[in-house]
Amino acid sequence: MERNDMQMEDALDKVYNSRTYENLQNEKSGLYIQSPEYVYEELMHELHS
Repeated sequence: MERNDMQMEDALDKVYNSRTYENLQNEKSGLYIQSPEYVYEELMHELHS
């Protein structure tokens, strides 16, 4: 990924193993109805915390 100088495989690994992705799949969290931009910001916040 250009933004973080990361290979696609590494980026996907981070996404699929994140709490954000887990919440995205959980209907009770409501994250799935949020905009892609919102989900991206949640993921960036998680990864930089």
